[in-house]
Amino acid sequence: MSERLPENTYAVIIAVENYQFGIKQVDYAKNDAHAFQQWLINDLQVPSENIKLWFDAYATATALNEELRYEISQLNENDRFIFYYAGHGFYGGGYNRITTWETHPFKPMETTIALNDILLEPLRNSDCNKSLIFIDSCASHIDKGMNRDILSEMNLQEFVEFVRSSKYRAMFLSCSRGEQSYGDSTLQHGIWTYHLLKALKGEAPEAIEKGCFITDTSLRNYLKRAVPAFIKTSTEIRGTQTPWAEVSSSNTFTICEIQTESTHRIDTVYIPERLIIKPEHDMILAYLQGLKNDGRPYPMFDFEGLEEIDVEAFCARISKIKNQIRKILEQIVEFLMEYEWEEEVIFESDDDKVMVCAFLNEDVKTGVVTVSLSLSLHISGLHPMGDTIFDSEFDAENDTLSISVDECAFDLDEDEIHDIFRDCWDEIRRYFIVEKEIQSEIELEELISIFDQANRNFLEKEKSLILSGVSERTLCGALTMYLQEELRETIYSMYYVDVEYNRNNGKVKTIVNENIEVIPINCDIIVHSRGEILSQDNLIALEMKKSTNRKSEKLRDKNRLVALTKDSFDDVWSFDGTSLPEHVCRYGLGIYYEVDIKGSRVDVEYYKKGILFETNQFIF
Repeated sequence: MSERLPENTYAVIIAVENYQFGIKQVDYAKNDAHAFQQWLINDLQVPSENIKLWFDAYATATALNEELRYEISQLNENDRFIFYYAGHGFYGGGYNRITTWETHPFKPMETTIALNDILLEPLRNSDCNKSLIFIDSCASHIDKGMNRDILSEMNLQEFVEFVRSSKYRAMFLSCSRGEQSYGDSTLQHGIWTYHLLKALKGEAPEAIEKGCFITDTSLRNYLKRAVPAFIKTSTEIRGTQTPWAEVSSSNTFTICEIQTESTHRIDTVYIPERLIIKPEHDMILAYLQGLKNDGRPYPMFDFEGLEEIDVEAFCARISKIKNQIRKILEQIVEFLMEYEWEEEVIFESDDDKVMVCAFLNEDVKTGVVTVSLSLSLHISGLHPMGDTIFDSEFDAENDTLSISVDECAFDLDEDEIHDIFRDCWDEIRRYFIVEKEIQSEIELEELISIFDQANRNFLEKEKSLILSGVSERTLCGALTMYLQEELRETIYSMYYVDVEYNRNNGKVKTIVNENIEVIPINCDIIVHSRGEILSQDNLIALEMKKSTNRKSEKLRDKNRLVALTKDSFDDVWSFDGTSLPEHVCRYGLGIYYEVDIKGSRVDVEYYKKGILFETNQFIF
């Protein structure tokens, strides 16, 4: 790479087709890498001195550990960085790893390189905000067919976190977890790289947006369809290969433009001067400066010398824009009602004036579902995907909507935009509220059923122990064993059943009582994850009393269950999906358990969300 210039593209291409110590050859890796290099030079117009190539014996651990990190450190904020790798890859030691020329089959951990160390972390720490990463590798077994893989499958979450750390990053992998990345003897290329380059060269119309743009999302969607279709119809391969990609959920950006005469000439250039929003007139207006083009190619950044002409203002109905937003969100609701899904899903609507793009995503760690939506208007034509008006994110877990105008080129009032458009999310909010209520009821019924069965077993097999008059603590210890046994065969098998447990991540558990006082708790029996499962740490809280105890003691236990089962310890805090509350709350089920030895019965009260909602009686 040479001295950095503004708005330059720099690239690193690595291909390990042959290995020093007899690891299986990666067919066509060098063909793929050379073809990728030619695309950079011929189509993207990247100077050859801006491209680093490391093939086979030159792709050493030293080159990747030292030279690659150095090259990344030299990038500036106006640069774009492109990384391409073809070879064996796997997940090990907590990181995704790629192989080098000297990788040894008997020492894979010691002789491979963590992508985080040489690529992801250096890019995070650099000034460069725009990067594209292409990896033609996978993760099955080293002795299988024509594949590009070794050891265990790559961990995609590492890539997701990297992409989401910037608005202009995208990661493309040749296959999904557990799959192989195939080559084809007819193509003399890897199937994924062949279709990748076909799209980037403009030879795949279905990957092109607006007649001339390859975007991060259009490329992702094309590869996900084209590669499996080719394998199914044009090869005898019986395995599956589904390309995987992670793109920015808040911003769609252009990867490259396809050079055609018809798409790169415009007669008039429109430059927005100001944007006016008039809710009372249901109108968005943009006053424009019109310039007559003298034949300069589009897109253009130099307007000097162009003749100014009169043009009409841009005008759009607010109600029409809101309807398009609602339709996209309705599509998401319909999708959620009909399909099971795991990967991020994209929804788009685009016409001559309005573009709405939404991403449906579920956090793999917390299970929190979010919908990111951006609104763009085709005002100036200076931006392929339209002029950004706002970005938004709806958090389904906490029922919160945030709207930002930070990426908008116009001076807009964020609060005004929020007030105008927030009701577009009403239907999707209702959907998630109802879904949460239904799911909560299902889970509650299941927890009650689990406890009731455990209690029946306890009363049947420990009747003599109960009648002997032993302490409540002894009874709790016995009941705990039956409850743990019942949980073992359910989805709650990873939860613990503890007696008088008062710690959470090393801290004493506390609640806030009715007098807003912080007091420590020592519940008789709790079923919880000990802080390991953030999305639902606390399942069941049980307080046991004998019928002979004082009424004040019984009331204190019941009030404790009210506090423990509330959604918030202070009616202000709400779960954010990432951290435990300061004081204990959010138990799914509270149980008050009163033993009447003389009457040979147990009276049970069930609490949810701070309310007594059901009672039961068990005879023994």
